[in-house]
Amino acid sequence: MTPLDQHIVAEYLDLEEQSGCAVDTSATRLDPIVERWRIDLGELWTIPIRADSEHGCGGYTGPIRELHSGMSNSTTVIGYLRQGDSFGFAHRQMPGGWEYIGVYRPDSEDRAHGWVQGIEMTEDVCEWMAG
Repeated sequence: MTPLDQHIVAEYLDLEEQSGCAVDTSATRLDPIVERWRIDLGELWTIPIRADSEHGCGGYTGPIRELHSGMSNSTTVIGYLRQGDSFGFAHRQMPGGWEYIGVYRPDSEDRAHGWVQGIEMTEDVCEWMAG
């Protein structure tokens, strides 16, 4: 495994231990939300690590940002963060200032997700903030 892969596995093992993770292996179906997440994961090169809290920015006013499949600008662009969008942090920040975010468009079911480097949730780029 690469050093990054080793870091991600160690973080996941720590998270599982802290949360007392117990997977129901007898389940035969996934909840629709979990199924959507499984589809999203299939688009990613780098798997995000869930955080224990969430934060959000509404009415994004900054420049268009590319959302990547992994923690490198050379990975595939799988979406965009545009002005007027809302985005949320629900995963741990990774080395190099990389954040995995979910993006939601107002009055639309259109959504995006991916990795972006160096994004901050501040009054300079958010009309409102939560979390």
